[in-house]
Amino acid sequence: MQAKRLIPNSYLRWRHGRGFGIHSPFAYSFICLTLRERLPYYAYPALREELGRSGADISTHDLGLIFRIVTRFMPESVTVFGERNADIERTAVKAVSEHITFGPSNFVIINGDFDNAGRHLESLTGHPFVALFPDGDDNSTALCRKTLDSLDYGMSFRNRKGFAIIAALPHLPRQDFDVRF
Repeated sequence: MQAKRLIPNSYLRWRHGRGFGIHSPFAYSFICLTLRERLPYYAYPALREELGRSGADISTHDLGLIFRIVTRFMPESVTVFGERNADIERTAVKAVSEHITFGPSNFVIINGDFDNAGRHLESLTGHPFVALFPDGDDNSTALCRKTLDSLDYGMSFRNRKGFAIIAALPHLPRQDFDVRF
């Protein structure tokens, strides 16, 4: 029996969420400085206000998380699949930079339209991409798992609340992290 199995998963999530036991510099900084960042960003008040007006079904925590991840990677373009919360997520992306466009890209946010999202992710195989799965429903989880199974490199970061991130970057080894964020 492996030693890791003797340690409860909740403790490992807590531990990894604080950077303990993470040996990859990318994963450590991504977890500690992006996923678990607790200091306020400049756009938070405006995003909270916009979220209140929109009535969208997304938490301020998850919206802030999307904002921080987009800030971390600074994509030129973002693709949003599904209409659920799409408008407020586009607002969070635009809060990072007005120069970010929406259309086919290697930075993907998936809230629905799983067939088209799956085809798009398949077309990105072999290319670097970042995919966010903020929903956590069964279809989102299945697409995330299918995408992870097709990768030879890259890292995934998941919490038990259903939010998952795939950073399929060629310089990263294939690793999965179960983290509290």
